[in-house]
Amino acid sequence: MRAGCGAGVLIGVFGAALAGGWAMCSAAAEAPAEAEGRKGVCIYLLKEEKLSALQAVKMPLADLPLRGEPWIAAASIERYDASAHLIYLKQPVAQAWERINLSGTPFVVTADGERCYMGTLWSVISSFLPPRGVPLIDDPVWPKGGKGLVALHGDAKVLSDERVLRVLKRDGQFSAGIEFTLGNVVVVAEGAGAAVHYTYTVTNRDRDALYLLDTDRMDYDYFRRMQNGIVALLDLDGDGSVGRPNPLLGMKELPLPHDKVDPNWFVRLASGEGMTRTATEPHFRRVPTGRYSCLFHYGFLGRADGFGWANGKAAREPLDGRVWLGRLSASREVRVRGPVEF
Repeated sequence: MRAGCGAGVLIGVFGAALAGGWAMCSAAAEAPAEAEGRKGVCIYLLKEEKLSALQAVKMPLADLPLRGEPWIAAASIERYDASAHLIYLKQPVAQAWERINLSGTPFVVTADGERCYMGTLWSVISSFLPPRGVPLIDDPVWPKGGKGLVALHGDAKVLSDERVLRVLKRDGQFSAGIEFTLGNVVVVAEGAGAAVHYTYTVTNRDRDALYLLDTDRMDYDYFRRMQNGIVALLDLDGDGSVGRPNPLLGMKELPLPHDKVDPNWFVRLASGEGMTRTATEPHFRRVPTGRYSCLFHYGFLGRADGFGWANGKAAREPLDGRVWLGRLSASREVRVRGPVEF
């Protein structure tokens, strides 16, 4: 089963707007004079700062008043990783909002001057629910000097706008990233409780060689501490309850300071190369008989822009490849034929 984009680190901007809930541009929609004719993919904020995302989503996309200059210009984009939905910038970009709008600060993505969809900058302290289907940028920490990586969240279907991807490919800014597949999943009794044995495959679809976390090269507790692995079992037959591994049982602390992440935890995959691994997620308390959706996370977020080892372009991009940053999620149905519990 293929991975979708997770919640997590990281998360999507370049996609088509979903029908039902927010406006989508037609094939002929164009940006106004200030953006019309500007080549490449750009991200614009609105002229009216007080106009929230919850308000803007009810308006036609063509009626949203854009600022004269883009917040993120095409010339500032180094690459867009389509698997992680991560924008790599040539120079750090400053925080976009002058104040935090708890109802969301809208932005509009354009491709060669054509409006494609609306997204929103979203505050993690907001008690409102973001507009359904609208891509988010919700980084909780924005350094004073700006960010060289902008992480984006959104539904995988929202991230397939061919107009945007076509322009990125034409301009040499598109990176395919990785493909992730969750394979066989089995719930077993182990020790005093339950465990989940699973297999996953990661394939490098990028043109560059990539360095990726490898569970065969690291203590699995470190992998878990990075919020990876089997994170939940959702009961499909019962009340929809969620079982989670106990994070306090047997888990080691990550090395401190964070710049001590071991490069030996990563495997180098050439373009087109893949790896298949089998691992065990321990410390589930109770898994009764039934059907479950097994949720898996894989990635290396590196605490915003990366642990010290992965932070900065020179460290992220060794001469023979680059460190893949991002997080993917995948799910797979698993059947438990006998209760596995304490």
